[in-house]
Amino acid sequence: MKTMCVTGVSRGIGHALVMDIIDDYIVYGISRRDPDIYHKNFHWIESDVNDIEKIRKSIPEIDIFIGNAGVGYFGKLDNISSLQIKEIIETNLVSNILLSQAFLLDIRKNSGQYIFIGSQSGEVPASLGAVYVASKFGLRGFAESLFLDEKKYGVGVTLIQPGMVHTSFFQNTFFQPADKNCALDPKEVVEYIQKRLQKKEGVYVVHNILPQKFGIIKN
Repeated sequence: MKTMCVTGVSRGIGHALVMDIIDDYIVYGISRRDPDIYHKNFHWIESDVNDIEKIRKSIPEIDIFIGNAGVGYFGKLDNISSLQIKEIIETNLVSNILLSQAFLLDIRKNSGQYIFIGSQSGEVPASLGAVYVASKFGLRGFAESLFLDEKKYGVGVTLIQPGMVHTSFFQNTFFQPADKNCALDPKEVVEYIQKRLQKKEGVYVVHNILPQKFGIIKN
């Protein structure tokens, strides 16, 4: 049975993923909030995603790393605090880079996989989203470049870039999807993750997943 580390498991895509795969993988889940998942194959590590040393010491050898944790604050640059800017970049980008490095030798040894949950904002600039967009553009560049370095070891890298998803993400924003057809269900994203988990070859794949239509309303 393969072992994986998944960040951001307390809710949203990460929680839905763990619930879907828990019978088939040993999962070490990272989150600050209790995910309320009770299964012999699941091990919760209560930690900020940026506490790299604690996470690495708490997890044995893995085959798969799934970087899912993310945060977003939106507005003009002069309306976002320096602490919010730091949180966005560290959570969405830096933690993925440092955890990828921390588990690199494991994943090389096992010809394993990296799967990153990006965003459509990693493809298209967005007004009032400069810092968030920067973090997702950065993640895309990192994922593509990581694959170029690691493909000779049989390592696979996948970047999944969904549009809006029905999660608690919008608690920190001034907007939310206009209706149910303007955002994806987390389970729809999980389906794409499952497809990549079932593939053995070391390849680089980008999945763009969009809801039926686009529309937002103010919170």
